[in-house]
Amino acid sequence: MSITLAGQQSLPPFNTYSIPVEKDTSLPHFDNCASSAFPGQVILDTRIIANQIAIDLNAASPPNTLAIWTDGSSQLTKHGRTASSIVYRDPRNPNFWAVHSRVLGEFPRYAAFDGEVMALAIALLVSKELLIQNHVLAASNIPSVSSNTERPILHTIIVLTDCVAVLQLAKNPKGMNSSSFTKAAMEVIAEQAQDLINHGLGVQLRLAPGHSGIEGNQRAHSVAKRVAKEATEKARKAAGYTMTQQEEQWQRTAIKQKRSKAFRKKVAAQKRMARGR
Repeated sequence: MSITLAGQQSLPPFNTYSIPVEKDTSLPHFDNCASSAFPGQVILDTRIIANQIAIDLNAASPPNTLAIWTDGSSQLTKHGRTASSIVYRDPRNPNFWAVHSRVLGEFPRYAAFDGEVMALAIALLVSKELLIQNHVLAASNIPSVSSNTERPILHTIIVLTDCVAVLQLAKNPKGMNSSSFTKAAMEVIAEQAQDLINHGLGVQLRLAPGHSGIEGNQRAHSVAKRVAKEATEKARKAAGYTMTQQEEQWQRTAIKQKRSKAFRKKVAAQKRMARGR
């Protein structure tokens, strides 16, 4: 079964896969339109509170709740590509993570922010398709599931992002200057959220602070980054492009900085453990 959005083309079904298998999703072409306010809850907690809630959701989602982690990434180089990704624990088997990713297009036409916004759209589309394919059942269908109680029943969908600007845009789409792509994507997000709400589900957008060591966040980040990098390398190969010496130097410097940062974190963790003894 496929999803058909109002005024948009029909979409192929989304299936759940366990890592490392991924599926590129095909989303509708976005025409220019005015974006609507998000109909569900947009929760912008302080970083400390948001981090603790994200840790709890990552450890074990509340009963009848689906937590989806999202991220977007761009390769800021010639022929660079921008990608979106979402990850979530498979409702039928919480020990496995399902992954969906999509390449938006070339940077700077599509920036990392566009990838973050698109990831929210993918998350809600996947949530809807899970219900359609009967992998999970909506709360409004509870009376009809007596014959099959093995399928999880869904009450709430929580979509987590580490991008504060996306949450601010969802709260007040008219209060920020956005591209036509972003406005159209926010319109699709609002439509999908409203459809889920109409079926008796609660829909929340929440902040999940990035680089906090939370598994769901890290998985979404690594997938988006890897997909964007692979798409960039493919585009460069197709164009017959090779990196300049300056770009190679930038890449080496970035790797050194990343290793240095990881080393500093390791030392800091060891010191904290020593103090705790």
